[in-house]
Amino acid sequence: SFAGAVNIGNGSFSVAALGNSGSNSQLGSSGNITLGGGGNSGQLTWTGNSETSDKVFTLGGSTGGGTISASTSGQTLTLTSALAGGSSTSNRTLTLAGAGNVAFSGLIGNGTGASGGVVSLTKIGAGNGYLSNAANSFTGVVLVKQGSLYVPSVGNIGFNSPLGAGDTISLGDSSNGGTLRTTNTVDETSDKVIVLAGTTGGGSITSNVVSQTAPSAVVTFTKDLSIVGTGAKIFGLASSSGTCGINFNGLIADGVGSVISLRVNGSGTGNFSLGNSANSFTGSVTLDGNTVNKATILNVASIGNVGSVSGIGKIGTVNLGSATADSDNILAHTGTGEVTDKVMNLAGTLGNGGVSQSGTGLLKFTSAMTATGLGAKSFILSGSTAGAGEFAGAIVDSASGATTLRKQGS
Repeated sequence: SFAGAVNIGNGSFSVAALGNSGSNSQLGSSGNITLGGGGNSGQLTWTGNSETSDKVFTLGGSTGGGTISASTSGQTLTLTSALAGGSSTSNRTLTLAGAGNVAFSGLIGNGTGASGGVVSLTKIGAGNGYLSNAANSFTGVVLVKQGSLYVPSVGNIGFNSPLGAGDTISLGDSSNGGTLRTTNTVDETSDKVIVLAGTTGGGSITSNVVSQTAPSAVVTFTKDLSIVGTGAKIFGLASSSGTCGINFNGLIADGVGSVISLRVNGSGTGNFSLGNSANSFTGSVTLDGNTVNKATILNVASIGNVGSVSGIGKIGTVNLGSATADSDNILAHTGTGEVTDKVMNLAGTLGNGGVSQSGTGLLKFTSAMTATGLGAKSFILSGSTAGAGEFAGAIVDSASGATTLRKQGS
């Protein structure tokens, strides 16, 4: 029942329950918990079952930050009060960590006063982080080094949003991948910069619907993809349940010493697009949505030829299909007519793959299709516009399964 503040100046302090301000708990009845002191970081490790607390966290160090770690998988600690950024003029970081989940619905801003230091936010550990306050005003970098960070909107540079008013969202760290998960219920366009920061760990953006009855939404990113660190890595676009999508209109190119591949998948009906026909990345392109009776569609205005820039980069083969039967993965052409020598490969064992003429003019494929994935599946030719499509290459079976040709669309 002690009423004094809790100060974790260095190291880690573990409790099974936080409680609320004014009520007795393992941390007493005080409503204040300070993390960090001087140049040191302090960590509160929460080991209990899901709870909501109104206690106020303060970043108390001069340069040291603070970490809130939820250690129990599947349990969620929800914090409702605003973060107190402290009065230091130095920059500090709030870290959400652990195998469990931390949901921060209170306001997160920079340090107090006109000279208050910049606050950044980092997500580490296998659990999920949740930021829901649209008035978050911190201007530091958002780093999703591990696990997933959920937000109801992405926002724009210089404007308050759940991800603050900063300019950069960094995904991945070393060999770990990080995922930004958007739960938008309305369409949104963001000029924030997405950074792939790992060496071999990539990063992904997943569009989630809040519920099956919530409206679908598309999030559009306008800035070029930024690459930090050498090593081949994967940039992922995905959907999770429902019908939703992501448009990435910025340039996607390899980094220095870093080959970038693209993977588009998910468990929902995903509609994605790459809006930059000058994309020059040289890694693989894979569409492998994995849910029965769901379609994953990647829209591009140009498919290009092997070695040339295009909506899907310079690679010569597009891998289509997953291990899930009756799942469809479609590369959709939305531009003016073109002739392409790129190879369409049915890479999945049971999942279907195909191409769609969704643009104008004649879209012609000159190379033979391949089917490296073993098993029976369908190759889909579809279209929904007045444009014409022609597949001039051979259509083949896999080594141990027949390929069915399926025509659909108007």
